[in-house]
Amino acid sequence: MELIKSNIDANTNSEHKIRALKYSWGDVDANLKGPYDFIIANDILHREDLFAPLIKSLAHLSDVDTKILLCYRRTDAKDVDVMARMTVNHGPIQTNRLIIKEKFLNLLEKEFKWTQVTPFTKEGECVVFLVHKKP
Repeated sequence: MELIKSNIDANTNSEHKIRALKYSWGDVDANLKGPYDFIIANDILHREDLFAPLIKSLAHLSDVDTKILLCYRRTDAKDVDVMARMTVNHGPIQTNRLIIKEKFLNLLEKEFKWTQVTPFTKEGECVVFLVHKKP
């Protein structure tokens, strides 16, 4: 959190209302009042068991005018060993992100519409999706 707060301070002025908060997906009772203009989430598609709480949070914190940017990075072969070790400490992590991305997008489509903003060109690059709540 300190790094992101430092980045916000370094890249904005006092006219902007940007803040970073620690938040657990699915916690609709947290002290966050939506809807927000923008929601940005990166590197979030590791655990299938967190898809429903993530989508619940997006629905709670957004409205049809909210712009949501979601980014995922397809796993490089070198990341598989690291992710396998993470599984021991953090629960099951899906290493085939193309499969997990499809599962996530299928769930997301129930309440949201999305478009892929950046093309997928090679392993390790981020793919960004622009997401809007359905009316």
